[in-house]
Parts: sequence; structure tokens; C-alpha cells
Amino acid sequence: MRCRTMITRAAILAVAALLTAGWSRIPTATADSEEWLTAPDGLPLFDLATIAPGDSGAATLVVTNPLAFPVTVEFSVASLRDDDNGCTEPERVIGDTTCGSGGGELQDDLRITLTDATTGAVFAADTVHALAALTVPDPVALSGYQARTYAVGYELPIWSSNMTQSDLVAFELVLVLQPVGGSAVESQALPATAPLPATGSDHRVFVVLALALVAAGLGFRWVSGSGRLTRSSGSARHGHAV
Repeated sequence: MRCRTMITRAAILAVAALLTAGWSRIPTATADSEEWLTAPDGLPLFDLATIAPGDSGAATLVVTNPLAFPVTVEFSVASLRDDDNGCTEPERVIGDTTCGSGGGELQDDLRITLTDATTGAVFAADTVHALAALTVPDPVALSGYQARTYAVGYELPIWSSNMTQSDLVAFELVLVLQPVGGSAVESQALPATAPLPATGSDHRVFVVLALALVAAGLGFRWVSGSGRLTRSSGSARHGHAV
């Protein structure tokens, strides 16, 4: 009985932990949440919900070195997720068969550029997919207390095929201040796009339901067993009384 009680409690605690943890989602940030980073109002940086071949845009960020010594500003793409968002007829015609969550091709065509807005120097220009595996430093360090404006641009080239027609993509832009010859002192993740809509079934839903059923079943067996034990004890007492 004690073992069943412990298993039931463990199952209930596991369900509670999963429910309170919440489902995975793209983290959000508020503009100007760090003194060293000035981001646009109304994050995310880009609205790609209706992006089409030939579309482009840019957002401006200002990074201010809060230290008295030089730092390097590093950029990276994080939390990259894509979704085919179903397949339109033109997508199917050219052979797109990955029509669900995680199956999109937009990340392979969508290009991101990182530019020093003051000098016009471009120090990164690649697809979102390629940048997700890299840390890209601005080759020119920021002096102590110096501020620099960056332009973060996106473009879906005109040659992007119908494969990306209904696709969605979501990612963060992460900025890190790296002292020259030292370890990182500041970092901030900005949502570059809106989160993806919930599509399909989260496998954790089934885990929660399974654990709940286990807990309910064990509880029912415990109650039933206790009832039988009570009836048995009552019968025994009546038997002695006769």
C-alpha cells in the first residue's frame, strides 16, 4: 500500500511540474530592456507573416559599450524554428512534401545582413539557416563607452521558389558584449520574428494525460483495496459476534 501511495504521489508531482513549466515558445523581450542595447519599439524586429519573394526590410539597433575598455559585439541566430504551414497547390506541384511543423524551407532562402550603419560596412550576409550555426563578431571593437548603430536587414530573394510560398519561420537575434581578451559581460536575445502558431500536437500533452491516468488508476485501486479491507474486517467482527 505504501508503495502504491508513493507512486501515485510521484505521478501527481510529475503532472504538476509539466503543467507549471508551460509549453515551449519563442522567448520575448521588451524594447530598451538593457541600458547597453537600444532596440526598436514594438518588437519583434520583423513582420514576416506575409513575406514574398523580393521583399526586404531592416531594423536598427544601437549598442553602447558600458565599460571603460574595448568590447566586441557578437551576433547570432537562436531558437530557430520553421513551419511549412501546410502546402499550397503550387508548392505541391513542384514537389514539396514537407507540409507540417519543422518542414519549411524558408530558413534556407531568407537572408540576413548585419551592417555598421555609420560606415556602411557589411560584416555578415547569409541565410538564417547558415547563421544559426555561427557566432558573428563585428570586426571593429567598440571603445570604452562608445555607441554604434547597427542595421539588421532581411531579404527573401526574388528567385525564391514556390517551395516557400506558405512557409513560416521564427528566430531570435542574440547580441553579446565580449571584452577583448575576456569573457562575455552582457547578452540579450531579441525576438526577430513573431512566434510560430501552435500546429500539431505537443507530445507533452500525451505525457501529462498518461501520468494523470496512471495516478487516477492507482488512486482508484488504493480506494478499492481499502474498501475491501474494511468490508473484510467488518465481516470478521460480525462472525466473532455470532
